[in-house]
Amino acid sequence: MVGREKNKIYPDVSLNIVMVHGVLSDGSDFDDFGKKFMSDVRLKGVKVKVSVIKYGKLLLSIGRIPFVRMLVSRYIAARLAACTYKYPNARTVVLAHSFGTWAVAHAIEELYNEFRLDMLILVGSVISRGFPWNRYGLWVNNFVGKRDWVVFFSALWGTGWSGRFGFKRSRKDDSARNNVFQKYREWGHADYPKGYNEYVELIVEYLGIEALRR
Repeated sequence: MVGREKNKIYPDVSLNIVMVHGVLSDGSDFDDFGKKFMSDVRLKGVKVKVSVIKYGKLLLSIGRIPFVRMLVSRYIAARLAACTYKYPNARTVVLAHSFGTWAVAHAIEELYNEFRLDMLILVGSVISRGFPWNRYGLWVNNFVGKRDWVVFFSALWGTGWSGRFGFKRSRKDDSARNNVFQKYREWGHADYPKGYNEYVELIVEYLGIEALRR
């Protein structure tokens, strides 16, 4: 019976929201977000599945080890692949914070063809500013925190500054990253809960909630 439940498919789910936390979090903040998503009137009438990909808290010293980072990234890819299988007709939105953004980006780089992803919402991003988003068919919303000192010092981790300064624009081709939208806010690293209403509005606008209700 357990095996059947694990492999069960839910074709009626039309929106799959997946959240990925950072190294200093256990994902409980996103648990609260999940409850809000499920009861949000703006998503009323949409069959929504919400989940938080949890990998436990990582000590900063351990999180710097490339092998550990890659393990987390591949675990996230595997979870996204499982969601793709379980919800075959759903549009997929990933909301990621801090190290979770890096892990998702590397999952995309390595295993993008293994899972479905329609839209990304990045907060406190430590992805490299030059990440080649134009290679992938997804919509990227990057919330840039002007007071995010954690991202500023992320160079000590060998990660990027996109959550503090935004992703770079290509000088050769202005359309190279036309699927990336930068949203500058007066936020610190832990201020991402302030953006909940904006995240919902982005989902409603981009994915066409009226179409998902049909």
